[in-house]
Amino acid sequence: MVFWMRSKNKKKRKSETSQIPNQILEQNQKENLNARLEDTVAFIQNLIGDNDDFVIRRFQILGRYPAALL
Repeated sequence: MVFWMRSKNKKKRKSETSQIPNQILEQNQKENLNARLEDTVAFIQNLIGDNDDFVIRRFQILGRYPAALL
């Protein structure tokens, strides 16, 4: 894809976010994060949305326990 088309698409994606993360936090203020990694990562991804600055790195501790670096 051509560079100028990528930047145009990026602007479109950013405008699709309908709520500010602060508003989402206020709506979910009473919800607690549980110990499930996938639930926590999904909540944070939903909160932040499609953001190029936010990266999730998944790995395993001692080759056995799933973990994620946010």
